[in-house]
Amino acid sequence: MKQTELGAAIEAAKGEATEVKTVKVDIFDIPETKAEEYIATREEVAKAAMEVMKPYCVTVKRETLDEDEGEAVVVLCNGRNFNVCHP
Repeated sequence: MKQTELGAAIEAAKGEATEVKTVKVDIFDIPETKAEEYIATREEVAKAAMEVMKPYCVTVKRETLDEDEGEAVVVLCNGRNFNVCHP
């Protein structure tokens, strides 16, 4: 593609671009149209992570360690707390 063709393509793409409206979910900005799906997936992942860890840990729970980041899966294994994931 020649430079002039590339420039024209970039300008055309700019004209077609639209601003995506986002919502804050935990620490992330999620496209508004995907927020419900993101939350459902986050919940599925949290439940799966908890099920995986249950046989190995004394305590498995969801807890808010940081208000901005939201809930995390926190486990107690061998007397130590671990932050497994922020689903």
